[in-house]
Amino acid sequence: MLNMATVDVARLVSIVKMGRYYAVKTLLLMTTPDTQDPILTRLSKMMDYDSLYVRSLILNHSEGLMSISVEMADFTMQKATVDHHYVIRTRGREFVAIPTVSPGMQNC
Repeated sequence: MLNMATVDVARLVSIVKMGRYYAVKTLLLMTTPDTQDPILTRLSKMMDYDSLYVRSLILNHSEGLMSISVEMADFTMQKATVDHHYVIRTRGREFVAIPTVSPGMQNC
């Protein structure tokens, strides 16, 4: 049986994760040519270390990032192509149009 401390910690972790998601969403909405350097640098770091939901949110806003800075958005999407999560990796490959090789076709 769970005690109240365990339930409170689980709730707190959920709130923190939700807060990070909305913080990234706010950063994406605040990105302009004047603020692009610090924000896009931070988003690039988040593609390395943050949760699946945050990385997916960044990928969802890839077209908006492309309109601000093509090279930084491309770098961020290149990170997605080597991500450890299958969904992020697949979406990143679709974005940068890297053909996937099936295991049986490696020697062709």
